Amino acid sequence: MVRSVAVETSARHSRRLLLLTPVATVAVSALVGWGLWSAYDAATGVKGGALARPHDPAATAALDPRATGELGRIQGSVRLAVAATAAGFLALLIAWSALAVALLRWLKEARRAEEETRRHTSDLQTRIDTRTRELRATEERAQAILDNTTSVIYVKDLDGRYLLINRRFESLFGVSKAGAIGRTDYDLFPHHMADVFRANDRQVIANACPLEFDEVAPHEDGLHTYISVKFPLTDELGRTYATCGISTDITARQHAEEAARRRQAELAHVLRLTTVNEMATTLAHDISQPLTAIVNYSTGCLTSLESGSGTTAEVLPAVLGIKEQAMHARAVIARLREFVRKREPCREVVNLNALVEDATRLAEGEAQARRVVLRRTLAATRPSVQADPVQLEQVILNLVYNGIEAMTEHRVNGDDLVISTAQGADGVVEVTVRDGGKGLSPTLAQEMFDPFVTTKAHGLGMGLAISRSIVEAHGGRIWATSHAEGGTTVGFTLPGICSKEAA
Repeated sequence: MVRSVAVETSARHSRRLLLLTPVATVAVSALVGWGLWSAYDAATGVKGGALARPHDPAATAALDPRATGELGRIQGSVRLAVAATAAGFLALLIAWSALAVALLRWLKEARRAEEETRRHTSDLQTRIDTRTRELRATEERAQAILDNTTSVIYVKDLDGRYLLINRRFESLFGVSKAGAIGRTDYDLFPHHMADVFRANDRQVIANACPLEFDEVAPHEDGLHTYISVKFPLTDELGRTYATCGISTDITARQHAEEAARRRQAELAHVLRLTTVNEMATTLAHDISQPLTAIVNYSTGCLTSLESGSGTTAEVLPAVLGIKEQAMHARAVIARLREFVRKREPCREVVNLNALVEDATRLAEGEAQARRVVLRRTLAATRPSVQADPVQLEQVILNLVYNGIEAMTEHRVNGDDLVISTAQGADGVVEVTVRDGGKGLSPTLAQEMFDPFVTTKAHGLGMGLAISRSIVEAHGGRIWATSHAEGGTTVGFTLPGICSKEAA
């Protein structure tokens, strides 16, 4: 930069000298010409031998005073002409010498500037080459990442035309980069799928932020489900010029989750059968009671009819009693059958109060046999959730039976087993079961929901683990708290639904 300024300054001075030197040359030439002309004019204007013999004293003396004065004037003009000529040539010499020096300096500075420019150009070219290699290496690394990832990556302009695809896109959908670039989803996929892809892209452009979608695309083995994260690409002014998508195939994960859900449902079914096996004595008692009443009522009716003394008014109460006890027995068997029935999980709107009542009815016989009083404290708001009723009933019944067993072994805080429902201001619903047993140690309270952890002599340690899986699959949380005065509260929370949704 400094060298360029010096060269420019030298060039400016040289240009000035180039302009001034001809002017000075003309002026000096005029001055010399004027002097020579004056001398010539003076010389030719005087006639006489004195001019021819200027050093002859006799001739000079013979001249009159006017001739003498003219001679002096001529001599002065000649001297002036000689002096002007000498000064002019000297000035020309100085001017041309200065011009030559300025030109030499300018050429020297220009040569140095050229060398410096050549050096800067070489350095700049080196930096450009280095930066080009770095950019090429970065591009190769980025392309390697794009081509070796298991996700499908693509970029589309605002009109939906593909600008970039990776190798995974090519291999999965059977299209090359040359065949995809510049084309749209309507050229590559069925139109009903392309409609969904295009609508999602427009939503990203309209919101100008990353969004996540579940999308379906065709494969050779059928349809696959992708989770696609799409986001806008913007220029330096913040204007969106394209959308980028990263789509991951979650079909295998979905199948694995579905298989896990089926295995969990099967295990839960086995545990329900185990629970029924443990309840066998109580269930036999629950069913034998109405059957005994039916036998007694029917015996009385037969006795009255055989004796011929029975009237319709006397027999009718017994018949109604038979009907009532038969319906009671049928209800017990129906609840039991629904509880143990093997079926696919199915979610629906469930009223937790009604579910607690159904579950506690199944456990009432066991509670009476062990002298435990089941007490329900149900929320007045009738909280509802979106859930599988059989699975939730299994969780509630499991907690109730655990509470009954805890109070059978140690009872330090009364005979009541309290089952409560509540709904919080944030819409979360809660079910709790509080027993009057001795409580839990802090370590057991943390580990009791892990598989194969149990305090029962013949327990599997899977009941609470399955209960936790069911609750968490419904988006909830299960927990346990031991009280200092005795007893344990085990409960779970679930996301509730508003009354309009429940209706």
